[in-house]
Amino acid sequence: MTVTRADVDITQGQPRVFERPARNDNHVVCTYCPDCGSRLFHARSQRPDVMNIKPGSLDDTSWLRPVAHIWTRSAQPWVTIPADTLVFPEQPPSHEPLVAAYQAATS
Repeated sequence: MTVTRADVDITQGQPRVFERPARNDNHVVCTYCPDCGSRLFHARSQRPDVMNIKPGSLDDTSWLRPVAHIWTRSAQPWVTIPADTLVFPEQPPSHEPLVAAYQAATS
């Protein structure tokens, strides 16, 4: 779930961070809960103003309506992906199709 960093407010605890290499000399900064180890979100070093939140880490997920699925190449065989969503077997080449799908779904 892609959001701007300015729109995120952590209200409990102090998350921990680690970095890992990514494509094109980029690094991914991964943030996780120091108590349970769950990943909360990550950001690319080239776009520190944008974060990808792990939706399962939210307190309330009832309002979420996915418009796309990425990294489906590694999806479990029992996962059903709705036919009316965008599907990317790996990382999409850009976020533009995801943004366009979101805008179409919310307008």
